[in-house]
Amino acid sequence: MKRITVTLGQDTAAYASFEFDVVDDATNEDIINRIQEQAENQAGDLVFEPSYDFSGLRVVSAAHVRRFGGIGDTIVEDLPIEPSPEDIGIVAMAVLKGTLAPNQLIMEAERQGVAINPEVASMFERLTFPNEPRKSSSAQKMRG
Repeated sequence: MKRITVTLGQDTAAYASFEFDVVDDATNEDIINRIQEQAENQAGDLVFEPSYDFSGLRVVSAAHVRRFGGIGDTIVEDLPIEPSPEDIGIVAMAVLKGTLAPNQLIMEAERQGVAINPEVASMFERLTFPNEPRKSSSAQKMRG
């Protein structure tokens, strides 16, 4: 029998607030500089309260536990259990910037188990970057 250790994670925002005074005639630039200074100084003393709208449950890592203690070989890392809007959003931004092919968005959604409308998937298959040759479709053949 082997023992496995699993670390789960959820993408949850946590917030902390603080206040400070500024002179009446402080400019926005002055205030921003003070915010940066105060945030750096106070962050260690603040209690960050999590926002309990948990999303994106995932396995951070799973590994074998060695018979005599310690962690052995990793089995899997970053395995989504629930869809993560943040991960899909990052891929969508990369597609829009042109650093990833459009079909990568569909692949990420499939990896997360998101049900994809077949018409939307078909639309993404036809998208290309300006430097890629256009994929032919039956509609284009009919027009040509």
